[in-house]
Amino acid sequence: MAVTPTGMLSLPVSYLQTTVANSATFRTWTGTANPTAALARIHVGRAAGTATHPLACVGFANGFNRTSDSLDVWEQNNTLQLMFRDDFSSALNEQDAYYTFSNQVGAIMLEMEALFNDAGYLDVFEWSIITGPSRTKDNEAQTLGNFFEVIIECKYGGA
Repeated sequence: MAVTPTGMLSLPVSYLQTTVANSATFRTWTGTANPTAALARIHVGRAAGTATHPLACVGFANGFNRTSDSLDVWEQNNTLQLMFRDDFSSALNEQDAYYTFSNQVGAIMLEMEALFNDAGYLDVFEWSIITGPSRTKDNEAQTLGNFFEVIIECKYGGA
């Protein structure tokens, strides 16, 4: 049974998932036919070690905060993290593999920007890459896998 996201903690994560799933580039990259199918490649919290690449992962970055003004109007400015990951292709040299990954992520980000603040999508007012794009280090590749990864912080707000 699938749980329906509701409320101030679950809905932002769900909206970010929906935003990624509605990127045509993400769907092409993951070989998924439509946004519903793409949701299976967007993990919440963390992706299992056996998850199929490419993938995305969404969740809260550093807690949750709401503040109230003197009229008891509650507002929030919080941060979600979005991670993209894909296997390193040994068919490409390091530079071409880096650019291939970066091109995919950059195109997805542009498509997501066009959806931010629309109904059903996350109300993002700022985002930044905090890690990567980078490839796993040689000494980590045997245990973690050989992949490229980027982590993006998405700052959102609203009442």
